[in-house]
Amino acid sequence: MDINGITSVVTSSNTITTWSMSVIGASLLAILSTSYHKPIGKWSKLIYLLYIPGWIYLALSIKLGNDIVRGGIMATLDQSKIPEIVSNMNDEFSDQQHYFNLGLIFFGTWLLLYLSWWVLQDFISKSIES
Repeated sequence: MDINGITSVVTSSNTITTWSMSVIGASLLAILSTSYHKPIGKWSKLIYLLYIPGWIYLALSIKLGNDIVRGGIMATLDQSKIPEIVSNMNDEFSDQQHYFNLGLIFFGTWLLLYLSWWVLQDFISKSIES
């Protein structure tokens, strides 16, 4: 891989980092927002615990993105280390994608549970009232 290939990996990594930060920001907004229906009761609020591993995986993805950018900078400064940098960068990029996907799985699971609660809340409250 030459410097152009490294630049491509860095650009792709930056995109994943941006998406990771966007998901973290959106999840924080969901918690702090008052303009949407929040689950009522202790048990229904437990779905928000899915945010914690989601945040951890996205933070790991962001950290690996930072490592990839640092490797890209190092490759431009010392081209004799490109083979070593490329080897590390391939592993880091693969891990970054993996952690990003795991984070999305947790937030996707939260969304599925939240939507299920949102759709079923009328049925549950009507059956309790009857």
